[in-house]
Amino acid sequence: MISKLVDKIYPPVCVLCGASGQGGHQGETANQRNKYQTGIDICSACESDLNQNPQACYQCAIPLPAGVVGDKLRCGACLRAPPAFTHTHASYEYCWPMDKLIQAFKFHGDLAIGRVLSALMHKQIKILAAEAMPTAIISIPLHHLRLHERGFNQSALLAADLAKGLEIPLLKNFLLREKPSPPQSELDAKSRKKNIRGVFSLHPQETKLPDHVVLVDDVMTTGSTLSEAAGVLLAGGVKRVDCWVIARAPKPG
Repeated sequence: MISKLVDKIYPPVCVLCGASGQGGHQGETANQRNKYQTGIDICSACESDLNQNPQACYQCAIPLPAGVVGDKLRCGACLRAPPAFTHTHASYEYCWPMDKLIQAFKFHGDLAIGRVLSALMHKQIKILAAEAMPTAIISIPLHHLRLHERGFNQSALLAADLAKGLEIPLLKNFLLREKPSPPQSELDAKSRKKNIRGVFSLHPQETKLPDHVVLVDDVMTTGSTLSEAAGVLLAGGVKRVDCWVIARAPKPG
């Protein structure tokens, strides 16, 4: 009752258009909204402007050509050289205005926008993830130098919100990033694979491995980072690794 009263007196403000009023997750209960409530939201009109990613490769979530129909279709790249993970759920395409929201969260430390993004992911995953939910959630880790520089790990914040909202265990410090590397965003596709090779490891004290793990990250571009992390988990004894990301970007040349 208190939450409803506060919402009425101080309605959340849309992160894109600035209009007041709850819109982005009206279909959820008050308790579910409170897991993400930050004083900002996204109105229904602006949410409809976000490009969803329903027609995509089952494995890497790259958008497929219009008219392609089938269940669990895979793109040519995944057929030729499959990544280590089994399935990717990318809620949206990485284009305007989603790209601006992610950049504000990731590079400018707007954590309130991060809560809106995790709420959007939560709603999409509940609707579209028809397969069995994973045993555990793991975020893509940052090297400690990058974490100190940025002050937070955007993937860890998303994973924590999703784990709480979906009531799935979150494994912290299970996957480690022990080697520093240049930002993937500064590299082409070939260099990304080389740059990320060998940077992840499992915590040496983690001996009980879950069967089915989901890796959470903000954006998938080539999938090199997620595939490298998935390979480490599979080598350690995990049976299946999937990926959940906010958005799928076009693969760079």
